[in-house]
Formats: sequence, structure tokens, C-alpha cells
Amino acid sequence: ARTIARRLDRAPELAAELGEAWFRWWPQALARTRALVQAGPVTADTLPAALVARYVAEDGRHKLDILPAEPLATADARRGFVDAVLAAAPDAAGNVVQTVRAADLVARAMVEATLYALAGVTLVVTLVLRRPRDVAAVLGAVLLAAALTVGAMAVFGLAFNFANVIVLPLLLGVGVDAAIHVVVRHREAAGATRVDATSTPRAVFASALTTIASFGTLMLSPHAGTASMGLLLTLAVIASLVSVLVVLPVWLERRTPS
Repeated sequence: ARTIARRLDRAPELAAELGEAWFRWWPQALARTRALVQAGPVTADTLPAALVARYVAEDGRHKLDILPAEPLATADARRGFVDAVLAAAPDAAGNVVQTVRAADLVARAMVEATLYALAGVTLVVTLVLRRPRDVAAVLGAVLLAAALTVGAMAVFGLAFNFANVIVLPLLLGVGVDAAIHVVVRHREAAGATRVDATSTPRAVFASALTTIASFGTLMLSPHAGTASMGLLLTLAVIASLVSVLVVLPVWLERRTPS
């Protein structure tokens, strides 16, 4: 009873505190509402200076936002939109333009990296083997592995992207290394023993398995680009094995001795 009596005695005080808490910001809210109701024409002079500076340069030029008529969900749609905009305004810029230009830059850089890797690999193979026919056999095996990899990508519905495109130079290095071992062992055998009957193919196969085991784990990544890189690396190493351990030994045995 005493507790109830004390609460009843403080009822006016509690009501005042509650009213203050509820209506403390009422005057400000009411003032903003009145201002919105009485809004007039909006001009550059009535807008905040920071907002105006985002769209009007100091020399008086105005920023123009161009929106696409269709969603830019695919690379072809983005490229078409950028080409159409740049045809009318060559100095246009923005996120879509940066994305398309960055994609072009990455693609060009990877083509250059692949060509440099191919040139470097050709030089190394030439210095190591010193026989044009052996050099041609090694490079042919690598190019065949590349063709098999691209074919496997079509079967698995895999496309090149910013993450997995790095596989191209790596494919050259992995394929050439294995092919050199096979060619050198063929030389040492001098026709007395078939290459596929020696321990070299088994060593190349075991080395490739370790590569697949290390790179293949990338397929478990939740990141789509990283997972595609792991799959493509695995396909590339398997293609290299087929080219180096199946096709190359047959070619070395069937060709005319050099």
C-alpha cells in the first residue's frame, strides 16, 4: 500500500517527465513541417553550396548524368552503353566507363603478359634443348595443352574473368617444364627405351598431382572469381598432362630421329 501511495504521489511528476520526453522535439519537427509546406521554387542559389559544387564547376560547366535505357547486367550491355555515350561525348566519365576501360586494360595486360611469357619460354627452351625440332615439339605440346584447356572451358561453361585470366602465363610455365623433362629423357634413351616406359612420366605425373592439390583447393573458395581460377588451373594442368604424357611421347617416337 505504501508503494502504491508513493507512486500516486509522484504521478504528476512522472506525467511531466513523460510529456517532456514525448514532445521535446515537437517544436523542431513542427517547424520543419511548416517549412516543407511553404517550400518555393528551388534554384542553385537556394541549394547548399556543397551540393551545388558537385554539379557545377568553378568555370561554370554543369555535370550531366546519363542513365541507360536498359539494365547494365552484362558486359556487352555495359560496353554498348559506354560506346554510345562516348560517341556523343568523348570526355564522358563515370563508374561504368571506368569499369569497361579497366576490363580492356586487364585484357590487354594479360595478352601482353602471355606473349612475354611465350617469348621467354621459347628463349629458355631454345637455350636448354638447342635443337629446333625439340624446341618445336615442346612448344607444340604447350600450344596443344592451351587448346585443350580452352575446349574444357567450353565444356564446363567457364569463361575468362579478372581472377582466372592469370592462368594463361602459368599454363606456359607448367607445360614447358614437364615437356622439357620428357624430351630430355627421350634423348638420353636414344631409342633404346620408350619414354613412357621410364620413370620420367611418373615423376611428371606426381608433380602435376601436387600442383592440382595445391591450386585445386581454390575451387572451395566462396568467392566466385577465386573458385573459377582454381577450376581453370586444374583443367590447365590436366590438359598439360594429356599433351605431355600422351601426345608428346608418341610424337617423339614416330618422328624421324634428329
